[in-house]
Amino acid sequence: MALGATDDLTAEMALAAIGLENWLRAQCKFGVTERDKVRTSKRRLDKEMLEFLSAETVPVGPLPSITWTEAQELLFPKDQGKEHERALSLLRAVRAPRFAMAVQAVAEKATAYLQQVFPRTIRMFMAGDKIGPPNNLDWARFREMWEVGTGPDSVMQALREGTLNDRQVGALETMYPALYATVSQAATDAIITMKAKRPKWYLTLPKERQLSKLQQREAPNLPLGLDIQAMYAGKSGGQPPKPKGPATTEKSSEERLTPAQKTEEA
Repeated sequence: MALGATDDLTAEMALAAIGLENWLRAQCKFGVTERDKVRTSKRRLDKEMLEFLSAETVPVGPLPSITWTEAQELLFPKDQGKEHERALSLLRAVRAPRFAMAVQAVAEKATAYLQQVFPRTIRMFMAGDKIGPPNNLDWARFREMWEVGTGPDSVMQALREGTLNDRQVGALETMYPALYATVSQAATDAIITMKAKRPKWYLTLPKERQLSKLQQREAPNLPLGLDIQAMYAGKSGGQPPKPKGPATTEKSSEERLTPAQKTEEA
């Protein structure tokens, strides 16, 4: 992947390497580590997807420790010059104006989304309205989306842990659409690779459900899946199943005659 390219995927992966929170704080860094992360991101993604298909679930760890007040200050800064400070910090880190503009656009889009879903409660008083933190459930849900925005790799981590949910997938698709499409395609490619390398390999139901969430398709039909697996395994021998009913035995031609026919023959 060529650094400095202005395509959406490169810009999104660059922001993922820099970190949206670092951009919000105007503390961008795009050194050797970050550049190498962008260059190897596709290869690393393919490797992690194969590991997800072939290994057990992996524990990820707790959500980020950011507080409601910190998130509010970052998403809704009172300093009017913060936007210029962020853009300048990014340009100094990237040192390529056109590429910086592409990454800036991704960061602004992700920030707008997080501003839109940022939870808060409004209490009305005689002296004016007061904005405060939300309930614990709404805050926990936002932290999942914040984690995706500040670290898109968390979606892959949640997938490997077996805890991926629709909110995380929706957040990734909205804030990093090109990266989401790449992750979804990597899942399909990994399945094809696994089947080619291991003919007897099959996708377990828990992982199938996780991939269904990732690719936003219907949950698997277990009975239908078993029928399809049996068909490909040759268990049915290519023949349709026999109808269920009481067991029957083949009768001789004499047993099939009616009493009248037997009398005539006699």
